[in-house]
Amino acid sequence: MSEFSVDRTDENRIPAPLLDRMTEPSPAAIEQVRLFLVAYVADSEGMDEVRRHLSRLAARNRRAVWRDAEAIETLLETPQPAGTLSGMAAIYGNWVLEDETCDVLAGEWLRDIAILIREVIEESVDTVSDERTPRAGSAH
Repeated sequence: MSEFSVDRTDENRIPAPLLDRMTEPSPAAIEQVRLFLVAYVADSEGMDEVRRHLSRLAARNRRAVWRDAEAIETLLETPQPAGTLSGMAAIYGNWVLEDETCDVLAGEWLRDIAILIREVIEESVDTVSDERTPRAGSAH
């Protein structure tokens, strides 16, 4: 079971349209990665800006960010036709790699993005935990 599954005991408290959306299947990994690259990477000046975009999103919706990491990892675990990964980096990510035709480099780049996403998720969890932890000397 994923870390973001719906607890079926909560079904009666969640409005039906929201429950439907929460339980609908994710798009295919390749489509999810394309959408992610266009939305969060393509117009970024560098990985620091990508991290900032993801941090803002994770502050509101860690599940969406988590799904993007899962999609990237699924894509990389599945054999792809030649040129698929390099094309995704160049076209959808608008990212210039050392060799724009090399799927191996594009795969490493995507793996680095998945790692970045996981780091952002961890940071957002730590931030939420810190906000909930009473500070020394504060009234409870």
